[in-house]
Amino acid sequence: MRKWARESNDCLTLMIIRWSPEAVEDLERVVRHIQSDNLTAARKVADTIYTGVTNLENFPGRGRTGRIDGTRELLFPPLP
Repeated sequence: MRKWARESNDCLTLMIIRWSPEAVEDLERVVRHIQSDNLTAARKVADTIYTGVTNLENFPGRGRTGRIDGTRELLFPPLP
């Protein structure tokens, strides 16, 4: 799904969410690791990260400018 966001210069900017294969693998690995001890916590971590990332479609200014041009970085509070 594509969303349009209005920037300060009154232009519309499209935010498209693309997960790199490495990002998907990292998230899966983290969730599997937590899942071995606590299934509920693993689900909460996965949901928090996934929801935060997908919210960039509606709020493309969230987070900070990424180290790679044209990307955003999100910080998450300490998770279980």
